[in-house]
Amino acid sequence: MKKSTGDTELADAERCVKAMEDLEDTYFGADKEQRMSSMATEANECMDQILANAANPPRTLRVRTFYLRGRAASLSPDQERVAETLLSKAIKLDPQCLAAWNALGDVYWNLGDMVQARQCFEQALELCGKNSVSLRNLSTVLRAVSEQEAKGDVLELARCRAQNFAAALEKAKEAVALDMNDPQNWETLGNAYFGDCFVNVKPADMDRTVDRSLTAYQKADALYERQNKPSPYLQMNRAKAAKYVENYDLAIDSFRKAHKIGAAGADEAATEILDLCRRLATAVRNKGDLKSKRLRELAGFHVESGARTLEEIRGGENAAQPLVARVINILDQKDETPTLMVCCDNSGAFFALSLYHVDFKKVADTVVPMKSILVIRSAELQSRVVHAAGDTVWEYPCVRVVRPVDVSIHGGVSFTAFVARSEFSAGKKVVSCGVAGEEPASVSVEEKEEALDVVTTASHDRISVGSDLPADVRSRVAKATLDGLRKLMANQCGPQSLSKISRVETMLERIGRNEMLDETNALGRRHVAGYIADLTPATPFHSLEGLSWSSELQSHWTEIRDELRRHLDEHAWQTGAISQGNEAYGPTWRISEVYSHGTWQHGDRWKVTHSVLKRLQGISISEVFFARLAGHSTIDPHSDNTNYILTCHLGLDLQEMASSLQVGNEEVFWEEGEMFMFDHTFVHSARNFSSRHRYALVVRLWHPQLSEEERIAIDLAQGILASTAQKGRR
Repeated sequence: MKKSTGDTELADAERCVKAMEDLEDTYFGADKEQRMSSMATEANECMDQILANAANPPRTLRVRTFYLRGRAASLSPDQERVAETLLSKAIKLDPQCLAAWNALGDVYWNLGDMVQARQCFEQALELCGKNSVSLRNLSTVLRAVSEQEAKGDVLELARCRAQNFAAALEKAKEAVALDMNDPQNWETLGNAYFGDCFVNVKPADMDRTVDRSLTAYQKADALYERQNKPSPYLQMNRAKAAKYVENYDLAIDSFRKAHKIGAAGADEAATEILDLCRRLATAVRNKGDLKSKRLRELAGFHVESGARTLEEIRGGENAAQPLVARVINILDQKDETPTLMVCCDNSGAFFALSLYHVDFKKVADTVVPMKSILVIRSAELQSRVVHAAGDTVWEYPCVRVVRPVDVSIHGGVSFTAFVARSEFSAGKKVVSCGVAGEEPASVSVEEKEEALDVVTTASHDRISVGSDLPADVRSRVAKATLDGLRKLMANQCGPQSLSKISRVETMLERIGRNEMLDETNALGRRHVAGYIADLTPATPFHSLEGLSWSSELQSHWTEIRDELRRHLDEHAWQTGAISQGNEAYGPTWRISEVYSHGTWQHGDRWKVTHSVLKRLQGISISEVFFARLAGHSTIDPHSDNTNYILTCHLGLDLQEMASSLQVGNEEVFWEEGEMFMFDHTFVHSARNFSSRHRYALVVRLWHPQLSEEERIAIDLAQGILASTAQKGRR
């Protein structure tokens, strides 16, 4: 069959454009730009010849010519607007020209117009049908478009990001399903999984999601090798994902592969990992180069009964106990994740501690090396083995924590106060008629700080939304706290968690309006600002029947009482956190802390009590303390102002029928070893008619009808205000 006029030239032009795409993807020599320019010139000369020989070229030929000229321009420096015009002409002539839609989307990507790029790829799918190139390109753009769509609205950005990243993952999966032999589809799927780790994935699911990302990268790498088309973008992205989960051997190998095929900065990145591992392994092996006397001083801290050591974690012992360790050094990694520290337990064993989802600067501003002691729950011990040049191997134990809520400073704040978004930004990549890079958009440090800054500004350094605040100030503080809470929840638990904290949001809004629940009925009076709706039963006393933890605790009351009697010296007692209020309604009431701020207190004093409480199952403890009420004294009627916490009193040392507790309109008299659980939003009071002190163990627990997200939200709201207080004191 005889070829029509221009067929040869058209084939030559297509060959040149395809060569430009291959050069863009796989060639990184010094003469790359020159070779690309030569190919573009040859392609345009071919098309000039075609049009010169065709007096009235058919529409299909014009479409193809406009597309090829536009595609060549899109691959040439600073020719995006020329490419936009040419490709738009091709699409106007043929709205179903798939290659032109994909190329035009790539042009808008290069121009930074993510909204237009998204529209191009969506139009390609709508008008031309499903195809893997448009799907994977749309997946990439969805991970970059949120900031432009949100138009500066921080909360809208969180919503857009969650929705777009979830959609991006689905589009990438669809692309792979359509063509499982295209390495770019697998690479895009790997990027989509890894990107979603920082948006929709809960910390507990992070490792599984990164594993899926690395599996997709592995499949892409094998297909690229089969085609003899090595991809530096793939190697760089895989290295970043591997480094993030501390798979350092894979990260180093991927960075080195990227370096061999021309990726800038890859060799330096591999060297930095090796240096980091050398520093950690050396510090752990040499115990920080500390003298024996100094080491004994640092490791000789007192910990609560049952606190785990590194050796006990290795042996699987005391699994319910936290690891307690002193911070020796904090490594400055320029805000990279995870935050790394060198620590030692109280046996003198050294290890690296890696912390995810925390802001390095905030941690470094609060944690004091050689002084701060950390309480680490759910500690996961791993062994890091990293192979350097020759036979050199860097090895060290590492405790890994992915949830900030699992770490607190002994006697201080929970690491929920330091929550931050981890960020991933991979290099941009041009593919055949499309894009396959990663999102340039990420939450900035300034945005992370905004939640706390705005609360500080609004409250003029006040740390509570108290009834004494002017209405406008109260409203600003409450709104700022609510905005900050939403942001932190989206960062820590994923944007999907925002739909599960509406009751907490409503409570904060009511507080901002100075609205109290103040009602009186046959059961008594309730007076509360911190009110979560629909928690039941709304009765003064709650039944303990069927609660195994209650029976377990009561069965050990004599052991707890005997330990208490050994520590009745006056210095063990204090007025409590809200001393002014406590003095007002209970001037003779004193407490001794057992558990507060997520930390077990006075482990050397309350070993037995700690041991009993830590074994309890089916209870989420908020606070525990011993309470003392002097003889012939009372605690006046008051409300504790929060219905999401329930209070239990276990009588330990008292004169029977001479100590009473009234909650609402119901009064009960204590016996030793007897426990009551009550709703402290009911106005309540206590009396001690005897001449001796009355001692009780007070256990405050989260209401069992709260969700995990609601408990975290309440903790974070308190953390915002606590951080505001710290700013106000600077």
